[in-house]
Amino acid sequence: MRVRRLLPSPSSLRCDSVQIDNGLARIQVASTRGTCSCPCCGRQSSRVHSWYERRLSDLPWHGLEVRICWRSRRFFCDNADCSRRIFVERLPEVAAVRARRTTRLELTLRMIALACGGEPGARLADRLGMKASGDSLLRILRSSCAVKASSPRVIGVDDWAYRRGRRYGTLLCDLETHRPIDLLPDRSADSFHAWLVQHPDVRVVARDRGEYYARGATSGAPQAVQVADRWHLLRNLSDALKRLTDRYPRQIAEAWQVVNQLPPSRLPATNPIASPPISEEPIRYYRDAQRRAHYDQVHQLHKQGHAQRSIARQLGINRETVQRYLRANAFPERAIPGRRTPLCRFRAELWRHWSTGRRNAAELFRELAGAGFQGSYHMVTRCIRQWRQQFPVQDATPPAQPPVRRPSARRVAWLLTRSEAELSTDDAALIEKLQSLCPDVASARNLALRFVAIVRDRQGDVLDAWIAAATAAASPRDLQGLAQGLQSDLAAVRAALELPWSNGQTEGHVHRLKALKRQMYGRANFDLLRIRVLNAA
Repeated sequence: MRVRRLLPSPSSLRCDSVQIDNGLARIQVASTRGTCSCPCCGRQSSRVHSWYERRLSDLPWHGLEVRICWRSRRFFCDNADCSRRIFVERLPEVAAVRARRTTRLELTLRMIALACGGEPGARLADRLGMKASGDSLLRILRSSCAVKASSPRVIGVDDWAYRRGRRYGTLLCDLETHRPIDLLPDRSADSFHAWLVQHPDVRVVARDRGEYYARGATSGAPQAVQVADRWHLLRNLSDALKRLTDRYPRQIAEAWQVVNQLPPSRLPATNPIASPPISEEPIRYYRDAQRRAHYDQVHQLHKQGHAQRSIARQLGINRETVQRYLRANAFPERAIPGRRTPLCRFRAELWRHWSTGRRNAAELFRELAGAGFQGSYHMVTRCIRQWRQQFPVQDATPPAQPPVRRPSARRVAWLLTRSEAELSTDDAALIEKLQSLCPDVASARNLALRFVAIVRDRQGDVLDAWIAAATAAASPRDLQGLAQGLQSDLAAVRAALELPWSNGQTEGHVHRLKALKRQMYGRANFDLLRIRVLNAA
């Protein structure tokens, strides 16, 4: 009786014997049914023609590989009008037709393949006592994972990259059930239009600001309301402010050094190419000099009438870099990245020793090592060398706190969207000084704060007034371009401020798709990727 409870279908099978040999358990079973129905006509029959033995692999038992030997019978079909004279009894709850594995083993392997893929899933299955190759797991996925058709009402659409910048696909999600519903092999208005034509029940389409999905939704689902994603609206604002701050690198550097009370003699030179700064790292200096050379060449070729794509090809740089150099009023200095190092935790203590007059790097390194510092001696020397350049001996007493790193243009663009209550004391002082040095930044920050409030508080009634203010002649040209883009997509932007739908959960499924794609090393076919994305493990 105990063995019978472990069978795939205890109500349909009878255990006749069990043999265990060399880690393999052979279970002899037979059907308990007296009659069986014909698969063609459905008539019941009790006349047995013959029998044969089916061998099925089953789930392991405490490390034992299990093989079920099923004495399967053949029956006569007594229906004279039926095309079949002899048929084999079938037990779908035990195994499918012509299957070599039981249904429950097939389902388990399918779940392993969905979670792990082919070869990783095969290694896991072998560890669990289930023999299956990677190719077998992929065949199970392709044969048994039919995606159910759905008729969504509210969908979200976003793109995903086969290879970033070269080839893209499309992911569609049902925003009401929070599940992905389809995966398209390309990113085009035509494919999205064709999908919408096959799903006429769609009433709301949440999308980003791209033109592909806007055109596809307009032609494929004219009855649907298009909703622009609110996160992308704020991202468009951030990009516009980034283009603005790229044009004023000198003002950002000057505001930062004034706020941090650095000596005026340490301000950046007016012509950085004629008098390059002393570099601590030859490789980084070479790259800075190369960037400066590219900056000059971009402007020279642009004055000669060359297109941006042509300039990018001639210099071997990205077209976005060409655009950034052309927008900038001066060479955009690259800020030192704020990477986390073992010295970050001891930076304040090192500054305290250094500001008291202890300038010997070896002595300071031994002091920090005794306090638990795990970094190298060169980390300490690089930091001290930077402080010596910023605070020479003849200068006044340095401040009580160690100097902060100069923020990048993107960091400054992000600070422009923060209110006074969200800024730290140093960041607020930096933004205030930058606004006094650059009126365009002051105007852009005022418009940026108003736009952030409109998106966050859903103030759709003041959107037109903001667009009018941003398109005025006195506003920065970068925000003028943002306002013109909003005006061209005004219906979707207004719907984003009035309706609760957003494309955030679609973005989440895109991140899940990226994880699956990387887990498959980018070598899987589109059909396997679609199966794993649409069937949540």
